[in-house]
Amino acid sequence: MLALCPGAELGEAKRWPAEHYAKVAEIKIRAGWQVWLFGSQKDAPGGEEIREWVTPGFEEDVCNLAGRTSLAEAIDHWVGRGYRVVAADARGHGLSPRWTPAELDRAGEQLVDDVVTVLTDLADEARGRAALGLPAAPPPVLVGHSMGAATAMVVAGRHPELVSGAVLGDPARFGSRTPDELRARGAARARARATEVADLPATAARALADPDVPDVEALPGAWASQRTDPTLLVTGVVAPEVPWEEGMGALRVPTLLVTGDRRGSARVGPEGLSVLERVANPCVETVLVPGAGHDVRRTRPVGFYTAVDPWLRRILDRSRDRIVIIAGDPEH
Repeated sequence: MLALCPGAELGEAKRWPAEHYAKVAEIKIRAGWQVWLFGSQKDAPGGEEIREWVTPGFEEDVCNLAGRTSLAEAIDHWVGRGYRVVAADARGHGLSPRWTPAELDRAGEQLVDDVVTVLTDLADEARGRAALGLPAAPPPVLVGHSMGAATAMVVAGRHPELVSGAVLGDPARFGSRTPDELRARGAARARARATEVADLPATAARALADPDVPDVEALPGAWASQRTDPTLLVTGVVAPEVPWEEGMGALRVPTLLVTGDRRGSARVGPEGLSVLERVANPCVETVLVPGAGHDVRRTRPVGFYTAVDPWLRRILDRSRDRIVIIAGDPEH
């Protein structure tokens, strides 16, 4: 992929002509490359001019993304509120290690082990600071979505000493589908990923056109799709093999579960909340965000943060050094 930044921050006199950019772009396109144009909102017309200079038939391989991303918007919501955030890609996602055959045989437990390793490192850091007489952070709040939320649930249940609490965004519910159903869904996700990788500009364009995907996340999402290890997808594993009701009942740290009510999308939803009422774990609080789908933060960000931010303040604001750790949360 070739990234071009044809901006003119110092004026048009300093800007390389659009036809020259187009020639470079076309050379790369003929060699099998994809070309993306980046810039601010005022650079968007220049990006379209470059596309017009490309030989007809090739302009669809030039993706004009000028004005579609904003560095300010990309600043993490919780960092801006004074939290230290540790964001860990799940194994096989982003830049995390790929899966080995031995790890795939125990994929759910490996996901748990990976998060425990990160939490243990943070606990060691806190003990080291305390030994030096320095301010030390309390255990972090663990935040996850979907598979990441299911993993966070199991970790928090098994290792309450490593966390101050957990925020579970519509967690995957192990036991709600048969192994055959999970493998069929996994195979479908693997095919979808192959389609995305084969045509990255189209993938980015679809993400940018999706009202549920913020512009600032569209390109990182397309990039991440290219780097997802498909060997996990075909196994059908979407969560550690701990029945959901059992895992929620085992929690002994403050936990906030956030879900939506969009039919066919939300995994927990009103039906799952009725199950939690029967579980009756006093450590668990729940919030249903009207209109939200599976990814509550994306589909209803105001509702998500309205629920989560006051809860985080209540759990973590007793400390000057506050950590939120985000477990890997791929889409399912």
